[in-house]
Amino acid sequence: MYLRIMVIRKRYFFFLFILAHLFASCTITRDPSVVVANSSRKFPLDLRTAEIDGLGNVLALSSKNTITRYNRLNGISVQYSDNRLGRIDVMDARNPLELLLFFKSYGIVRWLDNSLSVIEEVNLDNTNVGNVCSSNDGKFWMFDENTQRIYKKDRKLTTLIESNRMSDIGIQGMKIIKMRESNNRLVVLTDIYGFLIFDNFGQFQRKIPNNGSTDFQLIDNLLVEFDGAGIKSTDLNQPFVQPTYEAIGQASGAFGLRVWEQDYFILFKDGIDVVSQ
Repeated sequence: MYLRIMVIRKRYFFFLFILAHLFASCTITRDPSVVVANSSRKFPLDLRTAEIDGLGNVLALSSKNTITRYNRLNGISVQYSDNRLGRIDVMDARNPLELLLFFKSYGIVRWLDNSLSVIEEVNLDNTNVGNVCSSNDGKFWMFDENTQRIYKKDRKLTTLIESNRMSDIGIQGMKIIKMRESNNRLVVLTDIYGFLIFDNFGQFQRKIPNNGSTDFQLIDNLLVEFDGAGIKSTDLNQPFVQPTYEAIGQASGAFGLRVWEQDYFILFKDGIDVVSQ
């Protein structure tokens, strides 16, 4: 009887050892260097930018190229870090199940799942692509700086939609700072031409002046800009209605802001604060 118990115990501990080994092999590498130890922020880290996904989870990109995903419901965080492709130039968290990353220097688009594991990657074979973003049907948009056209591609790089040349709408030699799609509308922030609005067929609709914004958030039909002191909200479905503005006193010293439901996520160099509206 004693011998039988010992055999069962050995098998049990061997089973635990195998489980532990498998779990360790799947654990995402943590990068403790992104944490700012003396920061009082709700999410303290060395921050370059952040996005909020469709479920309200925070995706924070550090200056060291590490992405940390904070789960809104349970506070659990996971990390992704890979410097082999250089700087992450675009992080589009529109889809909570697939995070799109773009590495401009290599012309690589990569998708991560919600555990920040790589699930797919395509090589554009084109380092002239200036910007990309996801689309609502699992495809992606890209802007080619050489042809000055916006393309919608699938993941086999088949061209599905091609815009006119930007010169056809009176734009010469532009660079795109950021582009996002929502509600069958593509919004493009340019370096000198403000915001350009396209429909989901790549047809140009209109321009919106930019008063110095270098970033924006697209929430359904709402274009949200942060100017360092507050947010300007423009309803893209109401082109003749003036934008609204709300000052945010807690944003002093911030470089960016994201909105999720009733919360403001205020972006600072040493982390993220959360303020309820």
